[in-house]
Amino acid sequence: MNDGPYYIEGGEIEHVEVTVRVKNVSESTEFYKESLFLEEKEAGLFAIPHTKCYLRLIADESPGGETGITFLTDSVFTFHRKLMDENVQIIDKPTKNKEGNVEATFVDPDGNKFRVLEINQQVD
Repeated sequence: MNDGPYYIEGGEIEHVEVTVRVKNVSESTEFYKESLFLEEKEAGLFAIPHTKCYLRLIADESPGGETGITFLTDSVFTFHRKLMDENVQIIDKPTKNKEGNVEATFVDPDGNKFRVLEINQQVD
């Protein structure tokens, strides 16, 4: 923390919330709970497990497209299998990228595109 003359106690970022646009929040809720296994904290607000991050659904007449949201996991292949078991539309199957990490891409029922990433750290 900064103890300079302009420092005021508090105001730290407590969590991160991202927004996803969907046609109907109530209808999309099932996908996020049942297919992505997110915990609904309140109507349209989901907790991302093991983080202080939340995903909020908001109604929009024209949802879909790139969200810029990446879910990090310890196994893209396991996550991918879970998505397949839930009949989630997979855009890109798990593949190793140029950095040596494994990634995949899927979409929700409104066409919102998400990336799943497994970072493979190499020990020196």
